[in-house]
Amino acid sequence: MTKLKQLLPFVFVFIFITSAVSQEKGEVVTNKLYSKNLENKFGEDPNRAVSVYLPPGYNDTDQRYPVI
Repeated sequence: MTKLKQLLPFVFVFIFITSAVSQEKGEVVTNKLYSKNLENKFGEDPNRAVSVYLPPGYNDTDQRYPVI
């Protein structure tokens, strides 16, 4: 049982690396978002940069994805 406990961290690292290497990569898209509520008399830009991660194959499907 002691050897199993010693090997367990290495098994988890191996599984993590194997799954990370074999997966396709997604894409991060950055767009500008305008809000009238951000306009002010100090001259700050009411546009904000918003970055969104798109999973692999996002543009090839009509599947809906949850957003936080």
